[in-house]
Amino acid sequence: MANEMKLDIRNYKDVENWTIAAAESIIMNIKMMYSLQDEVNLLLSGGSTPGPIYKILDQDLGSFKRLTIGLVDERFVPTNHEHSNEKLIKKCFDSRPAEEYNIEGMVKDAENEWENLKLVREAYAPFKNRTDIIVLGMGDDGHTASIFPNDLESDEVITNGQIDIFSTKAPVTPTNRITCSMDLICNARHIYLLISGQEKLGVLKGDYQYPIHTVLEKRPDVQIYYLEK
Repeated sequence: MANEMKLDIRNYKDVENWTIAAAESIIMNIKMMYSLQDEVNLLLSGGSTPGPIYKILDQDLGSFKRLTIGLVDERFVPTNHEHSNEKLIKKCFDSRPAEEYNIEGMVKDAENEWENLKLVREAYAPFKNRTDIIVLGMGDDGHTASIFPNDLESDEVITNGQIDIFSTKAPVTPTNRITCSMDLICNARHIYLLISGQEKLGVLKGDYQYPIHTVLEKRPDVQIYYLEK
């Protein structure tokens, strides 16, 4: 059960300290990876919560030449759509000319979902081979990435054992989603989970088995940054 897990939760009462602490830890791991290898692969989640953390990464990392940024998941919408995770993340990483960033989106063909999935699977080969750091979020329903409870496609993504990219269905619009598989997520070297609010903490510590709990069971070393609010 979820409440029997030993969770690595770092608690913060104010958003500034939470933001700085999470950003500094991610930056430290990126720089450590730089000392060990030529390139670092970083997968980021969308949403408004991690935006300020990404802004600090943008300001404090001296160079992005050795860093490839991908998405944990995406809505199958055009890249200029208001719900696009790619659009949001690119707004966070904007202190330099766009050509200085290597940001790999998940929508290559907004007209054909299956052709798009094929293209993304090819483009995400480096992340499938090795993901150094991944930043996750969690919904009130216990979903993480675009892996949802009560979705047959998500169930397959959890259990198929494949390190790949898949399509799933969300319970809210836009319903068509693209996501890293459970095994791709759990194979990352360092995993961060960013959550805020008592409701989400209750879900995290609750008895029901949600997709986020599968991550925590497979990877009890997930660093959870929790903001009280």
